[in-house]
Amino acid sequence: NFNAFIKATSLTKNGVQSMPMWAHYGSNHSGFCISYDMKANVALGSCTLPVQYTNDRLDITRLMREQAQKVSDEIDRQTIMGKKTIVLDDLTIIFITSMLCNIKHSSWSYEQEFRCTTGATAKGMPFIEAKPNEIFIGMNCVPFHEKRLLEIADSWNIPVHKMKFDECSETYALVATDQKQK
Repeated sequence: NFNAFIKATSLTKNGVQSMPMWAHYGSNHSGFCISYDMKANVALGSCTLPVQYTNDRLDITRLMREQAQKVSDEIDRQTIMGKKTIVLDDLTIIFITSMLCNIKHSSWSYEQEFRCTTGATAKGMPFIEAKPNEIFIGMNCVPFHEKRLLEIADSWNIPVHKMKFDECSETYALVATDQKQK
């Protein structure tokens, strides 16, 4: 289970007008979107890489066999030395997991996704401090959550917008309307 080794966050370079993103990841417009300046958030930017899209599956059999053999050899070595606690000081599995988590089938390429991945036990996990630029609230967001998002935006002193359909648009456009912070 690779998920035990990493923490991942998905980001996109799609703008907030992306209907599929609001439908799939914004809980059918009832969720929210947070915008980040990746240059200003060094910790977030340093572990964020673009997802690679491909039609081919990767065969990692050789890689995993080598890793399993390394772990087995190290356990044997430390056992012979009489160690009661086995310590594996090897980050290879984290790097493999991080690499694999950044590969998706090409049918998902419309997402233009980036993923921030870190080791699950890295210092400061499970959170990376990152200051948001602005919050976008989905048009179907319940008032309780909207109120909480407004409070969060106020505490960070950042703008907050509510998404709405542009009723005059011929392209199903979404517009972001400014919300007053309380």
